[in-house]
Amino acid sequence: MGYTLREAAAEAGCSRSTIHRAIKSGRLSAQRGDHGSYAIDPAELARVFPRDARETSHRDGSEQERAAGHESPEVLLVKVEMLEAQLRREQETIDDLRSRLDRAEERAFALAAPAVPQPPQAHVWSRLRRLLSG
Repeated sequence: MGYTLREAAAEAGCSRSTIHRAIKSGRLSAQRGDHGSYAIDPAELARVFPRDARETSHRDGSEQERAAGHESPEVLLVKVEMLEAQLRREQETIDDLRSRLDRAEERAFALAAPAVPQPPQAHVWSRLRRLLSG
């Protein structure tokens, strides 16, 4: 005889709906009874919901703190250093992109500026005549 949904949920330390979703998705196999109830094999329940993951109450204090997100000061210092290095790299990228944008704007303004009219150049032959006759 296997567990019912309620018994399996109590054993796994989760809700009945979690067990039911695992059955419906095919992660957990169960036999369907005549009245629509499920019979879940204990070995099958242990395969999908391992006992190690369920026995969180037997951990010592330091493991519980780490699991809750409390890390040692050394680890936090390393993380801060890594984040500061990443921030410096991001700031360098931003500065580089800003300088590229400034240069592109200068080129765009130079191309869009009205052209300064150049004085007409005399034909080469007329210059030569002037020099020779001069």
